[in-house]
Amino acid sequence: MAFRREQLVLEDGRLFGEAVEPWQEEHIFRPLDERDAAGHPRYRLAYIETPRGQGKTTMAAAEAISELVLGGAGRRIYCFANDEDQAGLLHEAAAGFVGRNPLLGRALKVERRFIRSPRTGSYLRVMAADAASAHGLTPDLVVFDELHALQRRDLWDAVYSAIVKKRDARMIVITTPGWRRNSICWEVREGAQHTEGYYFWSAGGRVASWLDPAELERQRAMLPAHVFQRLHEGRWTEGEGAFIAAADLARCLRPDRVARTRCDAPVAHVLAVDFGLTRDRTAIAVVHRTEQGVALDLIRTWQGSRDAPVQITTEVEPFIRECLSAFPQLRIALDPWQAQSTFERLRAAGADVQPYAFSGARIDEMTRNLYALAHSGNLELYDDAELMRELLDVQVVERGYGLRIDHHRDAHDDRVIALAMAAHVCVGLVPDPGMVGPDAFRALTRILPIRRRPSGLYGPLGW
Repeated sequence: MAFRREQLVLEDGRLFGEAVEPWQEEHIFRPLDERDAAGHPRYRLAYIETPRGQGKTTMAAAEAISELVLGGAGRRIYCFANDEDQAGLLHEAAAGFVGRNPLLGRALKVERRFIRSPRTGSYLRVMAADAASAHGLTPDLVVFDELHALQRRDLWDAVYSAIVKKRDARMIVITTPGWRRNSICWEVREGAQHTEGYYFWSAGGRVASWLDPAELERQRAMLPAHVFQRLHEGRWTEGEGAFIAAADLARCLRPDRVARTRCDAPVAHVLAVDFGLTRDRTAIAVVHRTEQGVALDLIRTWQGSRDAPVQITTEVEPFIRECLSAFPQLRIALDPWQAQSTFERLRAAGADVQPYAFSGARIDEMTRNLYALAHSGNLELYDDAELMRELLDVQVVERGYGLRIDHHRDAHDDRVIALAMAAHVCVGLVPDPGMVGPDAFRALTRILPIRRRPSGLYGPLGW
């Protein structure tokens, strides 16, 4: 602990000892440091569960660097993260400790996914959870960051079973609470509580001193209840809940608004298509920007069947072409994987059509964006009975990549998805915060992660 306190320097320039809080030292680092009478680690596996923002990645990196420097010669330390992005953050945190202390900088060599000690032959390797090379490892320490998001059973089994190869090998799981009681994380959590020689600690609703209570309350208002409970109160939840309450939906309804089949005002519009041929419907939503958010102009669906699928070329494409002449400055968003030929024909005809691929990150952003607009009252809707029914019926569900909109069995969410796509693109077209109003923009950016490139801010589709 003296090494951590005196030799690890945080990003803001403070020593680790100046920032570490009593609960972290008592419930995390002290148990990790405990040894029995023979000098062996007291706990072979430690399961540590904290809400978001409590310094999990920093603590994981601190333990890994401590083991690398103090553990002795030939140490093999592996830090697993759920994906490449999280692995990059973990490596960055560990490399930061090395780079900010000249003593460590001279003793250790930082590489892309390794940190090595040339003097002792020990190394720290950061790996994404999808790495196929996890089998065959002989670790001295394994740190698993955010186990709740792990999907692959075989990866956990390979890594966990490897700690039996060395008498003093340890595994540390440090994670946010999850939502699936049939998950690997829940199984490990339960096992850690009831297995001799394993350590379990859950922070519950503990709030680190560096978190802003006022911002947490704003997050409470803007996040689905079960998501807030899991991320900020440290509680396991069922992972799904109503997307919008009836009272919130009523605030989005504008009695004076009706469906519009054309618009002559010089306002930019977005048309988004969610394709479905048989059981799922094809849905189109047309929206435009408002001073505070997004307004729905028109929503249209086509229902097919197994015997009579929706005819994209003779039904959907003619409608899109009508919209091109009816709505000025119309940008079209669709997934080219769903309808490549439609995408190519529209582009060849000179339409402003852009790809909208349903990656995990985009689904999460799309969901958060629509949720923020709806719950802040900045989504203006006209009274479409089927859309209202879908909005009240759909759920917001957590997956490994984030949040998504989903529907109950034998129900539909096509209208909602088309609306979410169009609203997501529409917000992404805003070049500065003032165009949607500062309050609405701040509300959106609190829960919609803004991705940055070296050149600065860009929209959700990279336009």
